[in-house]
Parts: sequence; structure tokens; C-alpha cells
Amino acid sequence: MKKINKILFLSLISLFLVSLFETVHAESSTGDFSIEAVLEGHQKDENISYWWLKVKKGESIKLNLIINNGNEENNFEIAANQAVNNNNFTLDYSLSDEKVKQYLVEKEPTFNFYKDIFFEKEAKAGPLKLILAPNEVREIAIAFKVPKAGIRGQAIGGINVTKIPKESDRQQGILNVYSNVVALLMEDINYSNKKEKNLEFDLGKSNETEQIIEVKNPNSSLLRQVSLEARITDNNGKIVSEFQSSQTAVVPNASVSLKLMLSLN
Repeated sequence: MKKINKILFLSLISLFLVSLFETVHAESSTGDFSIEAVLEGHQKDENISYWWLKVKKGESIKLNLIINNGNEENNFEIAANQAVNNNNFTLDYSLSDEKVKQYLVEKEPTFNFYKDIFFEKEAKAGPLKLILAPNEVREIAIAFKVPKAGIRGQAIGGINVTKIPKESDRQQGILNVYSNVVALLMEDINYSNKKEKNLEFDLGKSNETEQIIEVKNPNSSLLRQVSLEARITDNNGKIVSEFQSSQTAVVPNASVSLKLMLSLN
């Protein structure tokens, strides 16, 4: 095996978060339906189309989400999920309660999007299923209570609306699943990010075919518009593996293992 010089470049760019989230609050605009967040009094900025709430300890919050169905009757599932940075370092609002834990330093965040958010008049938290008629517009009630201990830093998740696929969604043998999501970000009314730290990163396990890079956000708040680039070169300076991510947000207490595959031929 050739000698390898491991050279890691981490580029952090702190810009205005609004411009970032305007590109990620909805994962899909297809599937013949759309969703819209109804903004209310806790909203930090009314010029954005997702929820960014300033909240108090123990406070009860009520939100509303509008679903605009298309030209056919459709079945939908609505769920609240924690946001994480996945192994591609992109924001992901689709993972289950168990799966998100592998992407977070703190396995039990101060707010649990899976157990603390209720839809309509359901007595238990969890996904809501409903059927919408052609061209029906439905406003969905969302309720939750801020923990008595409050939100430490920021909490970020998303309200996902997924259209249950049917045969008309099948194209070239592939059954397409369409899902839209509105980001839900919360912070204490007295929150300040003045002591924000940069990402931490280190080399993880490696062998002849791959190198793991461990990336962590030591903050209980978002890091805004982060770009990351990692390169591994041989002793002649030739790049044998690299990873690049476009600008994205890094969720509070993120812990991501990036895998670089080595090509030494």
C-alpha cells in the first residue's frame, strides 16, 4: 500500500441563515400537492416560509399547516421528525427516532419531535393519516408544549407530509414516494449565539480501502451555511479520495461520520 498523506480542509462560512433555509424547507414541489406553514405570534421573522419560533419555558404552542391536494384523491401521512445531517452531510428530516441518534452527540435532545408534537385532536403523539378529496384544502392543527427546562440553544426538526404512493406514481418500474417538509426551528426567547464554536473534526478508523472522518458540532445551536471539503492525497500529492458538500446548515450537537473511499491504483 502506498504511503498516504491525509490532508483535511474544513471551510466554514457564517452567513445569513434565511437564504439557506429558503432552499431546504421543502424537499419536493412535485407529487401533485403542496404544503404551507401558517405563521403566528411566536415567529422570529415573518419574511420566511418556515417556522422559526421564539419560545418560553413550559409554554404551550399551537401551529397550523395547510395542505393543498391535487386533482386526485390521495392518502397522506403527517409526521414530525428531528433534523440531522446525514452521511452526505446534507440536512435530513426523514429519519425515525431510533435512526437519528447515530447522527447526534446528545442522544436525548431537549425537545423530542417524535414524542412531544400532537396533530389535530389525537391523544397520542406520532404520525397522522388522512385522506383528501381532489383539490381539497385542509388545515391541520399542530400542538406541543415547550419543556419546563426550556430549549437549550436551538431545536430543529420538520413537519413532513408524505403522499402514500399508488400505481399512478410508478414510473419505469419505480414507485415514487413524494414528501414535502416545513422546517420547525425553536429557540428560547433569550437565546444568544455569541459564543458559537466552529466544527470539530478528527480522523476515525481507516484501512486500505476507506478513511472515516468524524465531524461534530459542539454547539447546542445551528452552524450556518457550512461548506466542507476533505481530501486524501498520496505521497506524490495526487488526490486519491475527496469529499465536498455544498453550503448547508449543521444541526445542534451533530455527529457525522464521513466515509472516504481510497483508490490507490
